[in-house]
Amino acid sequence: MEKSKLNKINYDFKLLYFFGLVLVVVGHVSFGIDSCANVVSPFTSWIYTFHLGIFAFASGYFFKDESADKPHLYILKKAKRLLLPLFIYNIVYGLFTLILRQGDFTMGKAFNLYNLFVEPFISGHQFDFNLGGWFIIPFFMVEVFVCLLRFCFRKIRNNWTEIGLFIFSVLLGILGIELAMRGYNTGGYLTLTKFLYWIPFFSLGIFYNRFLEKYDKKCPTIIYFAAIILIEVVMICYFKGVPDLHQAFMQNFESIGSVATLVLAFTGIALWLRIAKLLGPIFGKSKLVNIIADNAYSITINQLLGFFILNSIYFGFSKFIPAFSNFVYVGEFSYTSYVYYVYLINGQWISGIIYVIFGLGVPVAIGEGIKFVKRKSLILIDNLKNR
Repeated sequence: MEKSKLNKINYDFKLLYFFGLVLVVVGHVSFGIDSCANVVSPFTSWIYTFHLGIFAFASGYFFKDESADKPHLYILKKAKRLLLPLFIYNIVYGLFTLILRQGDFTMGKAFNLYNLFVEPFISGHQFDFNLGGWFIIPFFMVEVFVCLLRFCFRKIRNNWTEIGLFIFSVLLGILGIELAMRGYNTGGYLTLTKFLYWIPFFSLGIFYNRFLEKYDKKCPTIIYFAAIILIEVVMICYFKGVPDLHQAFMQNFESIGSVATLVLAFTGIALWLRIAKLLGPIFGKSKLVNIIADNAYSITINQLLGFFILNSIYFGFSKFIPAFSNFVYVGEFSYTSYVYYVYLINGQWISGIIYVIFGLGVPVAIGEGIKFVKRKSLILIDNLKNR
């Protein structure tokens, strides 16, 4: 987790990360339920309008101007933090799906060089289980771009510069959506449009930190919430529902257009930002909030493994417990073919919460396990050096 300008932990943003991660996992559980039931719920669609934008916004908020003074160091640091683990996980999950495909499982594409090192730059859905990390590469590209852009303007940093750069970023985001709506959302064009799409969210975080936050603090909560809810309700009524957006493939923007897409996303982020600020002093230091927020990367990559482990348990139950007898083993939306497969016990949607628990808990265990190994390895290396 990043730190604030005063080099203190920002517990409001800890809680914002927590909300964002929970919404991502809840969104995937809801998506699985909707897919298996052949419906698209407004709740799922609403989450998908803004939930990933929360992370781009938060990262932009913590972007430091000194990073733009030495962009090569910033880029190397981000490549090590974002890209290196992404490709390690990609190899691991590629091997995992390769093993599974020796049996009845059909998830994942072929284990080859293209899917290991090229497809992550395009769709990011090559091995299914790690598809949650599809946005990491376009997000990395955004961080590099914004850093280099601000390097060019490093000698004229003021409010007008911030306003100009933010407007420019929004225009690039609109361009990305417009290109996608015109069919430029496959192959290398998909990489380009996703990259353009995420620029405004990262820039919004910077703009909020440098310019908007001081005004945000002065806005009464009732007026703040009323304005956001009014904007969203009017938009949803005008467009006759919540758009079913798919940013991973830059699809379905035609239903509301480019400008409305960004407005809907920005208001969603603003809503949860104020909620986090209100509840941060109460829940921000919670151990649960912090351990989830601090394992954001692992949750992004490993949440669907949590679903799979739970489904494997349910599959075992289906052999002995009558209540699980309608667990679907094979078929279009099933345990062996669909990574989002969600089994509702006795058809009760409330049992989907168990998937949320596994979707968060398994990645947290993996993330904490990796940190433990790193700590022990560093201690061992230091001991060996001191001998």
